[in-house]
Amino acid sequence: MQDVSKIVQVKEAAEADLLKRPGVTAVDVGYKYVGGKKTGEIAIRVHVAKKKDVSPDQKIPETIDGVKTDVLENEFVLQAVSMPETGIGDIHPEADANTYDPLLGGISIGPCRAVNNSIYAGTMGAIVLDNASNTRFMLSNFHVICIDNGWKVGDTMAQPSRVDGGSCPNNVVGTLQRNSLGGQVDCAVAAITARSHINEITDIGCVTGTADAALGIAVRKRGRTTGLTFGTVEGISLTTTIDYGDGLGKVTLTNQISINVDTNHSTQFSDHGDSGSVVVNDAGQVVGLLFAGNTTGTTSMANPIQSVLTALNVSMGIMGIGGYDLRSTIDQAFAFDYNSSGKLDHPALYRPGTGTIWILKNTNGQFGAVYAQGAPGNGIGGYDLADPADRVFAFDYDGSGKLDHLVLYRPGTGTIWILKNTNGQFGAVYAQGSPGNGIGGYDLADPADRVFAFDYDGSGKLDHLALYRPGTGTMWILKNTNGQFSPVYAQGSPGNGIGGYDLKSTADRAFAFDYDGSGKLDHLALYRPGTGTIWILKNTNGQFSPVYAATL
Repeated sequence: MQDVSKIVQVKEAAEADLLKRPGVTAVDVGYKYVGGKKTGEIAIRVHVAKKKDVSPDQKIPETIDGVKTDVLENEFVLQAVSMPETGIGDIHPEADANTYDPLLGGISIGPCRAVNNSIYAGTMGAIVLDNASNTRFMLSNFHVICIDNGWKVGDTMAQPSRVDGGSCPNNVVGTLQRNSLGGQVDCAVAAITARSHINEITDIGCVTGTADAALGIAVRKRGRTTGLTFGTVEGISLTTTIDYGDGLGKVTLTNQISINVDTNHSTQFSDHGDSGSVVVNDAGQVVGLLFAGNTTGTTSMANPIQSVLTALNVSMGIMGIGGYDLRSTIDQAFAFDYNSSGKLDHPALYRPGTGTIWILKNTNGQFGAVYAQGAPGNGIGGYDLADPADRVFAFDYDGSGKLDHLVLYRPGTGTIWILKNTNGQFGAVYAQGSPGNGIGGYDLADPADRVFAFDYDGSGKLDHLALYRPGTGTMWILKNTNGQFSPVYAQGSPGNGIGGYDLKSTADRAFAFDYDGSGKLDHLALYRPGTGTIWILKNTNGQFSPVYAATL
């Protein structure tokens, strides 16, 4: 297996000489092509404006310090778009000239000011946060929203851009704050001064974080001109020199990312007007900020996103977690032991009524889905999660001390299922409904019913189910014996509550609690919001009594 890091070292040592050769536009490390077909071999790649015969002393050697080379024909240009300020014309027939509220990534943006009687447009890539003030900024390229060295802090930005029919001040949405050009970046941010915003990219969805670009990964971008396109990272550690025009001249950028279009899905990866788009991997993580491409739009270049964020002192604005957007007010979440490790180290998130449920894994602070359904979706393990009343929680079904089963129930219908995870496949170990007869004699026939896991006997295991019906005094606690549930405590319906707490208010709620710091959730807390009432009950051989009682 080739050591990419060593190939990068060889490239870096040789690139100054390679870039001085006539017609060379860039040098990177990436996949070698033979006969127009990509191979799996990693090479030092020299991009030239046009392949042609050269003198022997200028010819690219076939190997450099034992590393194969490749010569690719690519002339790179910045991918903003401009037009005369006094002219009106179709810059691109498919350009997105829509007005967006809320603001989000992947849309037209441009400065109000003209440069040399021309107006400019590009793409607002994403929402970012100022690390100092937590102010929300719009991220794009220097050459899109600053244009040249005549920029100043406070320059106004229009969405859509003036090129796309926007006007100033009517469509002004922000003001230029800071920028950076050179080294590894071509980037700038503008503070949002009008409209709302969301941490999403149109046609892609929520931004889940950032990641490094690795050779071979699939990526997407959404730009003002070509919209949603698909590609593959085919080159890294790219160095190029590009002419930024009057006042700025030629600028050399290093450690860039090279992306080739995925022709199975798109004809181009980018075109003029797409500068400023963020490049996103399949997990919704931003890997780069697009700024240039070849003249056919089939190969594009992007700054590494971490370099951009560092240069601007900002952080990526993210939505939700691990791809789950948490945009609905009905979303619910809880901790779950997905792989029976004894650790509640996976968050489970669900959207009742839509069949949506995701389970996420945390890898060094980056969350990704190990299970994802929806939205909308088909639920999990045969349970459809199609009712807005559905609720889910983690449960120790078999007394293992691990909360590695899922309980799903639908109050008012008698429906309750318990699911086991076997290598990522969920199946029912208990299923009633819908409609059904509840569990262990408790009918779950009232929409007010609630269920939670409880350590009834102080074993340190949440292997009992507590079920209650606020407003009726009804509370049951069930034990599981080889899959058969039966009550160890039962009151009602109606009943007298538990341990002196009457459970007569429809507002009453209950949960398991570790009262004495034993590490066991073996006490019950019951409370009545709005009244100052809260009790904590201890179980002594099946008899519950208060260790704390506050009643207004």
